[in-house]
Amino acid sequence: MGIVVAAVVLLVVQSCWGPWVAPLPVSADAVMSAEEIAERLRGHLDEDSMADGQPPAASLDGPLMSLCGQGDSLREGPSPQGVPAYSAQLKVVELPVSLSVRFWLAPPAQANGLLETVREAAEGCVHDFTDATIGDYARDGWRGTLMAIAGPHNSDNSDWAVDGVVVAARGSLLAEVSWYWPTGYGEGPDADGVRQGVAAVASVLATVGGDPDGPSPGVTGRTATLAAELPPPSAYGKGVRLWDGVGDPDLTCAIALNRSHLPSAVPVVARTLTGRVTVREEVAVLPDEETAERTRRRLLVIPEDKLKSYDGNIFVTPCNKQEDDQYLRVPYTVEPFTRGPWNGELASLAVRRSDLPLHPTYHDSVAHVTVAVRHGTVVVLLTWQGPAGRDLAGAVREGREAVSRTLDRLS
Repeated sequence: MGIVVAAVVLLVVQSCWGPWVAPLPVSADAVMSAEEIAERLRGHLDEDSMADGQPPAASLDGPLMSLCGQGDSLREGPSPQGVPAYSAQLKVVELPVSLSVRFWLAPPAQANGLLETVREAAEGCVHDFTDATIGDYARDGWRGTLMAIAGPHNSDNSDWAVDGVVVAARGSLLAEVSWYWPTGYGEGPDADGVRQGVAAVASVLATVGGDPDGPSPGVTGRTATLAAELPPPSAYGKGVRLWDGVGDPDLTCAIALNRSHLPSAVPVVARTLTGRVTVREEVAVLPDEETAERTRRRLLVIPEDKLKSYDGNIFVTPCNKQEDDQYLRVPYTVEPFTRGPWNGELASLAVRRSDLPLHPTYHDSVAHVTVAVRHGTVVVLLTWQGPAGRDLAGAVREGREAVSRTLDRLS
């Protein structure tokens, strides 16, 4: 009888919320690779959120428990870097709007350590909200923290909504699943917003985590192999280290270059390094070579409003805002690039904005190199930026050599 009632409720919910969405599949085995996650969730992707290959709504290197923002409470808990990962927007039967997922396959000790940090962060920020709930999440072999915040979503019409997030781990799997539940004009908090959100989270995690009585997932797959081949941070120079997730990494010119992330819903390895130079590494395994090449071609496209011509050369704003203050410059160029089995394009520029002595805390002199290449179904986007001193061309060569060495390791 209970099954019949549940089926009726499901039909009513679907009739109210729009087109039929099938329940997420249930598997007895836990995934062991980012490729398996992509395969199991493929039929539930929110295609509208992936139009034109847009990057995921939640960046893989953004902080965990994102409802808390990026304050001091998250200084010790950035999301894992340099490990197989996956992010996407999903359509699920339990919610009227899509829900956001981020998965990482990280060492269990790291995943469990981040759970403790996330819990402390949630407890520290829950007091900043009038109507917030925080609790443990323990279901189907997963354990972690749940946080939900209710309040006006739009200050113009006082529409209320519930924003919720669960961060949980099982074996090598670390997951963040977040959702949004609209409750209507002036209706205030809605228990359904939490209940249905938690039900949606449980469905997603059960699909990926498998039977809770089965073995905890390990890590395998092509993306894991690529992750293991990334160079140690020190390969880019003394003092270069993993970005700790606090603030924004120093990529002044990369912002000007409209630095693109690879698309969502594909297995990815992403890592940001900071120090004397700043490096962003992104590697993805696409479903086929045609999609991979289409993705690669899109990565170095710059909007027209970011480009300008000066003395017959092309420059990019805002990396070089004031032409009158630039005494030395290497114009922005995009050229064909081949390294071993990798083929694609390389973009570079360098600029010195002042003839005054360089100061270590100012970006008076900077060089930038980005390479977007493909080999088979693997796409690599490498971004390097470092100080240029007075030898701008030499700094560009240093960047080219750095990204080339990384590609050699990935070959």
